[in-house]
Amino acid sequence: MSKRTIISIAIACLTLSPVSADTVKGPARWIGRTDIASKRFAWPGSGVELRFIGTRAEITLIDDGNNSVMVELDGQANRLDLANGRKTYVLAENLEQRAHTIRLTRRTEGQLGPTQFVDAITDGTFVGAGTPEKQIVVIGDSISAGYGIEGKSHTCAFSPDTENQYLTYAAIAARSFGAEITTLAASGRGASINADGTLNGTLPQLMDRTMPFDDAPLANAEEAGRPDVIVVHLGTNDFGNKRRPRTFEKDYGYLLTKLRAAHPDAIIYAAIGPMLDQYDFPIARDSIAEIVSARVNSGDKSLRKLVFEPGIGGIGCDWHPDTEANIEMARQLEAAIIRDLGWNIR
Repeated sequence: MSKRTIISIAIACLTLSPVSADTVKGPARWIGRTDIASKRFAWPGSGVELRFIGTRAEITLIDDGNNSVMVELDGQANRLDLANGRKTYVLAENLEQRAHTIRLTRRTEGQLGPTQFVDAITDGTFVGAGTPEKQIVVIGDSISAGYGIEGKSHTCAFSPDTENQYLTYAAIAARSFGAEITTLAASGRGASINADGTLNGTLPQLMDRTMPFDDAPLANAEEAGRPDVIVVHLGTNDFGNKRRPRTFEKDYGYLLTKLRAAHPDAIIYAAIGPMLDQYDFPIARDSIAEIVSARVNSGDKSLRKLVFEPGIGGIGCDWHPDTEANIEMARQLEAAIIRDLGWNIR
């Protein structure tokens, strides 16, 4: 990936860090699904939140050097490319002496390896953080992970440099409502069959893991509260390239049953689009619509379909929706949430 750093953040050795007033071994709050025992995070959009009163803050992370993160300092977001190994990054300096909030979240997905939190230092005092009132969970594939979203055309292939979960439709909608988002998404994964034709490691199988590509079952995982909204955005890899998976109805239905049992009060959106072509899209759309209709008729009144039509916005790498398309998709999701839950845009 490109090692250009769009944000002006210095990397310093621990031995060169200034004398500090406060050091913490854990963040004020974990963001998304994280492993609190090992202090690692790998799902797209996962990370940490720091809150402090002071003028300066730095963080020490361990990474393989393939990932990049978004750093939001008091609501202003910039990109930071992570280096290989254990490194300390100055996230803020020369600030006003007052309360500040830093959110650091992964742009990139789990296949690029986890990121580990070591500690954080400020010249002031770290303070705690509450749990956000609104919660959104997204279960998806490369579209929800932000694959190719910053690409200039369909001709570019996958690269961490053009992947950015922060700019995805669901992340945009979550920020519009001031909601926390947990993104359980991985490129190439389906509900029934993966893009490469394999049946192992479908997203419903991965979503039960703390780390997406660690076979260990869900354990020591930290996630914020119960979700108010769940977006299931799967089917593109199942039906792409003229595939017609015979077990899709069963597998997708089982996923919805599992989610409803765990979250009886959540609104669930069964989403599809906009990547599939004119042959595959109608079949995928209609298959999901039939599943939703049957379950609604059976009593699930909090299940909705959400269709992103092909041709919405622009195209990024490998035909994925670009930033423009994701903004349009976010507007659709926001409108649905306003209709169903009455949330207000901030």
